[in-house]
Amino acid sequence: MAGLLAILEGCAEEDAQAIAPPSEKEIQETLSLIQNAGRKVPASPRRVPSWRRWALAAAAVIGLVGLSAPLVHDYLGRTKSAGFYSQARAALEGVYVPVSPNGLRLELPFPSTGSRQRAPADEDALNHAENFFHQALAVREDMTEARLGLALVYLNKARFSDARLEFQKILSSGSPNPRALLGRGVTLCEEGLASRDPAERKTRLESALADFDAVLKIDPVSGEAQYNKALTLYEMGRHREALAEIDRYLSRDPASIWSQRLRNFQLKIRATRSEVVDKEVNRAALTRDASALERLATLAPYQIPNAIRGILKSSLEAGNSSHQGESPGAASLIWAARMLETTYSAVTGDRSYKRLLDFYGGLSPPERKKKNLLDSRLEKLVDLHRKGNYETALRNTPLLAREYQALGDYWQLVNLYHLRGNSFYYNKADFRSAAREYGKMLRCAQYAAAPDLIARALACQASIFNEEHKYDNGLAALSRMQEIARKYRLDSWEAYAHQYLGKA
Repeated sequence: MAGLLAILEGCAEEDAQAIAPPSEKEIQETLSLIQNAGRKVPASPRRVPSWRRWALAAAAVIGLVGLSAPLVHDYLGRTKSAGFYSQARAALEGVYVPVSPNGLRLELPFPSTGSRQRAPADEDALNHAENFFHQALAVREDMTEARLGLALVYLNKARFSDARLEFQKILSSGSPNPRALLGRGVTLCEEGLASRDPAERKTRLESALADFDAVLKIDPVSGEAQYNKALTLYEMGRHREALAEIDRYLSRDPASIWSQRLRNFQLKIRATRSEVVDKEVNRAALTRDASALERLATLAPYQIPNAIRGILKSSLEAGNSSHQGESPGAASLIWAARMLETTYSAVTGDRSYKRLLDFYGGLSPPERKKKNLLDSRLEKLVDLHRKGNYETALRNTPLLAREYQALGDYWQLVNLYHLRGNSFYYNKADFRSAAREYGKMLRCAQYAAAPDLIARALACQASIFNEEHKYDNGLAALSRMQEIARKYRLDSWEAYAHQYLGKA
């Protein structure tokens, strides 16, 4: 009776209202139980006094209530935890962002009205959801959906280690849960990308990849797992596998926002090859596809300086024609160069290529013809250098340098002095003469104010300092190069700087 009173008196008004009335089936089962008990009482020839019948009935009721007390406790607990979960879910689904900071997918396990774009979530709503999930788990610690929701709150708050621990608790409780596996994979990937320890980064990314593969074994058509696997492979540098995974994803989902994001990664991977960039630029120039050029300049800005120089050089070769079969004409090429420069300067802050465009635009027809001839002569000398004919290359460069100087083409003078420096470097290991030519190269790059050309000249100087064991000078040149490369998003030159800074 004491236990019964504790249950009845401790039941809050809202909990009492939440308890549904007994069903007809439950009533019939209770009556059947009492009737069965009555049939088992041995018949007595004597009449049972009424007070004894009431005592027996009371005892039966108390016994029935005592047996059902744990069930009532469990029922009330489930009702209370469900109420907390319902409030937590309502708070979370309106603000949850299904994209992690590095772009991995993790949807809610129920329909959401939240934003589909990456944006700061409502901190107050997330806090409310977190509190309600905690209350639901305080009543029912084994409530998987509440623990999953709490982990998702942590994920949106970028508390990745906390989220991973919650996902792990779900996975440790029994059979693999695809949502928890997917969530743990996302948090492991985010932790790996945030780590400055290369060994830890590698371990975390490999573990994330294993989780995504485990989800795909359970559900081979999981778009989230396939998408996240492609991004993880990309971050691990396993680009060929990433491209294959992207192709598989696009075959199933060709039109969503997620497929567009994967196409961007696809372009970033392929844009590491200059011939792919040249092909895409020519296609966009021919069709006047401005969006393709903007996307290329945004995703692979380090490739754009070479692309602009190549386009402008091709415009000289194309002459004054506007269209030549399947190749873009001079006007289309210049249009493409201007489109690339506009986006590139906005993305990187490097506005030096506006000067190069103005230089080409200011050339008279005779000067354009002369420059085209000078560029052809320089290309032939570069070919001689590649074949090991350094002396001929050196002998023919002084006149070419004077003609470029007269034209004011400092961009090509950078290439010419680079050629001369390399010829001294590789022909006779004449480091002093090579350093002198690389110094001229750097001055021309600075006059052109082109960060990528300055970075290239500094790389050449650093190689000389390294050969002469002047490591302090080498460190200074490489540090300056690294700073420029990082500032203007010159990824390939930043990678070069890291490599040789380590050696120095």
